Amino acid sequence: MAVPAKIRSIRAKKSENPLSEIRRMLNPSDEEMALLMNTGIRTVYRWLEDGPPPQHYPLIKLGELIEIAKKSLKPEAIADWFHEKNQALGGSIPIRLILDPHGFDIVREELGKAAYGLPL
Repeated sequence: MAVPAKIRSIRAKKSENPLSEIRRMLNPSDEEMALLMNTGIRTVYRWLEDGPPPQHYPLIKLGELIEIAKKSLKPEAIADWFHEKNQALGGSIPIRLILDPHGFDIVREELGKAAYGLPL
């Protein structure tokens, strides 16, 4: 029995690897990705192929941050914003700042402000 195209597209969207989206949106190095996921580089490679555990806490937090970034920035500008020094963050580079729990909250707050129209 053939599966309708609409159902196939829904299944494809559900099966998209969230780690691949993070890699596409943030363009982190392998080392940064391992630090962001709080795991080793080999595990990141395995997760990129097989998918990460669905309830991995760092993955959930980073996914939420990316959703806020999508509301605040153009998709093509997200990776640049995370890799450049930011005056609103005291000259820190956001992708490095989010490795620290307190820094993560600061970046999330700054992106949240931008989602409501305040400049970054």
